[in-house]
Amino acid sequence: MKEGIKPLAVILLFLIIWQILALSEEVSKYFSSPYEVFTVLLQEIRSSEFWSHVIFSYINITFGYVLGNLLGAFVGIVLWLRDSLGRIFNPILFLLSSIPIFAIAPMSILWWGSGDTAKVIIVFLHVFFVAVFYAYRNVGSIRDEYYAFFKFVGVDDLNMFIHIIIPSASLWFLPMLKLTVGFAVLGEFVAEFIVSDKGIGHYIIRATGLYDVPRVIVGIIFLLTYSTVVALIIDFLHKTVLRKYIEWRE
Repeated sequence: MKEGIKPLAVILLFLIIWQILALSEEVSKYFSSPYEVFTVLLQEIRSSEFWSHVIFSYINITFGYVLGNLLGAFVGIVLWLRDSLGRIFNPILFLLSSIPIFAIAPMSILWWGSGDTAKVIIVFLHVFFVAVFYAYRNVGSIRDEYYAFFKFVGVDDLNMFIHIIIPSASLWFLPMLKLTVGFAVLGEFVAEFIVSDKGIGHYIIRATGLYDVPRVIVGIIFLLTYSTVVALIIDFLHKTVLRKYIEWRE
């Protein structure tokens, strides 16, 4: 409980300082104020049009995020189990995971068009390469001593997966999900920035063009809300699964 109070106290202090600074016209012009943002937020949450933007973005993010992590983890595990492939593709994966999404997003219009599918694919790619690299680098570092033993006695890959990778998944898969959620949100924003007529990214860009700072901040809040809620769920699952894993080990 105390750990949760400290961040809230910092946020409250920040809002108070922001509101005081916003008494200045110059500050209010460029940064708005907590009161104005809260007023606009209340207006928007009563608007069905605003929620259509939110739902559109959240659905795209979720599809791309889930698919990217699942397929990325699977490919990473396969590369770890096939060490020769891993050594070949490891540097390639590192390079691919380092490519900024802004570099490939414009080309995506030519490859997949400007529809909803293209946005999901951009989110997927932004998550996928990071997930592959993370899974490959982390899954093998958890239980190396057991892996060497099972290999020595001739255990096949299926049993290796069941007895090594699955039990240790809580130690790398859930942290990977927490890491990649930010990439998923960024991927959706970039996709909507390139071309879109709906979504939170479109909402923010439109508000920016109108110099409507409070609505820009409201849009950012809803992007942060997605990441925050997912991170809290993952933290809860991580603590729960890790506790069961420790009990199982004992």
